[in-house]
Amino acid sequence: MRRSRFLILAVALLLFIFTIAGCAQQGTTTAGTTKGTTAGTTAGTTQPTTQGPPTKISWYRGQPNYKALTNWKDALWVKTIEKNMNVDFDFQGPPASDDYNAAASLMLASGTLTDLFFYNFNNYNGGLAQAIQDGLVLNVSANAAYKAMMPNWFGILASNEAIRRSVTLDDGTSALFCHVDENLKRGAYWGLGIRQDWLTKLKLQSPTTMDELYTVLKAFRDGDPNGNGKKDEIPFTDWNLAGGLFYFSTMDLISAYGILYQEQQLNPNDSKKVDYWITVNNGENFQQMVTTLNKWYSEKLIDPEAYTQDGAAQDAKVTGDLVGCLHVWPSNFNIYDTSLRKTNANAQFVGLPAMKGPAGIAYSPNAALVRPAASTEGTVVTSQAVKNGTVETCLKVIDYMMSPEGSTIQAWGVEGDTYTVDSNGNKVWTDKVAKDPEMLINDKVNAYALPTFGGWPKVFSYEAWASIELNTPESKAAHELWYKADTRLCLPNLTLSSTEAVEYAKIMTDVKTAISESFVKFITGQRPVTEVPDLVAQCKDLGIDKANQLYQACYDRYMKK
Repeated sequence: MRRSRFLILAVALLLFIFTIAGCAQQGTTTAGTTKGTTAGTTAGTTQPTTQGPPTKISWYRGQPNYKALTNWKDALWVKTIEKNMNVDFDFQGPPASDDYNAAASLMLASGTLTDLFFYNFNNYNGGLAQAIQDGLVLNVSANAAYKAMMPNWFGILASNEAIRRSVTLDDGTSALFCHVDENLKRGAYWGLGIRQDWLTKLKLQSPTTMDELYTVLKAFRDGDPNGNGKKDEIPFTDWNLAGGLFYFSTMDLISAYGILYQEQQLNPNDSKKVDYWITVNNGENFQQMVTTLNKWYSEKLIDPEAYTQDGAAQDAKVTGDLVGCLHVWPSNFNIYDTSLRKTNANAQFVGLPAMKGPAGIAYSPNAALVRPAASTEGTVVTSQAVKNGTVETCLKVIDYMMSPEGSTIQAWGVEGDTYTVDSNGNKVWTDKVAKDPEMLINDKVNAYALPTFGGWPKVFSYEAWASIELNTPESKAAHELWYKADTRLCLPNLTLSSTEAVEYAKIMTDVKTAISESFVKFITGQRPVTEVPDLVAQCKDLGIDKANQLYQACYDRYMKK
């Protein structure tokens, strides 16, 4: 058994994918068009010979769990890439119901790997750099012949400074291949949503500050906006993800206080200083935040089950006409409104901007707005590929997936089958995708393409993503609001050195445990908010200042890349 060099994190953040339905005959195009763009930045595509039997490539990654797809091998885009590159993918990952990080970590520990391996190397003790040193991951950039096989990938790095900084290690190493965004606006894919019909009924304006939101939530509690004659409204709700390790709706409120939930960040008063939410202003911002939320909770403005219920329980309350405000994704507007309008024709969720707090700044809680790549989570070529003699094919396949052609196949499927291109150059979904009689487009599209999901080597298509996610006036308007939030707290993609990563993980495992044990208790009153200084002191004793210093050094190096 290989000596353990990683930490297993048990969090797999859930993505919510819902949207429109309809029915029609296959073969015509829908009215919802988007302007097409060309993915990638280089002109060439890289294809091996198609002569002879296909090369088998083993790839470790979790299987999908979509209504239209439960095995990657069945996806049209996978079949098309296999055909074009004359390969046969052998996906060996666990089913979606399993803990992927745990399973993948065990694979790494065993030393028995697939040719290609998908992983978040923040979970490996020492990070990606250490995995390379341990002989598990191939350092592609260190080999001129390997680099020459990947003109699309290295062309992107040469032409886009932000992406290059994000996906390479301090010494310029490029060994992990992930999705990249050339349009950071796509990062505005979540935020707060609120019942506009409730605001209208109670003659209230849409809130932009925490104080205004407090006033609105009190009115929701007391004004019977759902009109059933009962005081059953839930002004604000949330749900418990991964055993209490994450709360989306609460996250959207926390940034109003100049702190980012469970994130290393830049200090609101010093744009060059790296900080952590518990240590900003020596914990004063954290204490302001939990004091406010404790007040709201005690006044029954926050759902008493917010920190114990699961996502299904939350959604049942929303579609039951009980919830006024919560975290939403663009597709939630359509799914929630469609359900609510079965009994309430006026029901309407709309987006809210990032809330302003004591500083009067609408800080964004979403670092995706400044991060063009998933720099620590992606696919690597392993030492097993060297043993299997598949390295050349693996590199060419990944590069093809990053090419304009490969990225378009992943985003849209096959022209003439799943999409057409109109006279203005707009790509348009065919009715085969958009008007399936059994499934909404958000579900059906997954059988053919991945316009809204990352995790694969590709250049994300903003247009394809928007065609699925921004398909209602409400989702489009919310997207614009979320995009306008102030990103000054958000750090770019940073990758610690192997030594730093080991020390940081050791410190932060204990720090995060200490905070998680008290955070909800502060809000619910199980622990007095006056004891926040004690928690700050505990985190300092555990080494949080050193952890901040490690990230500070990493950030300083990033700025000099």
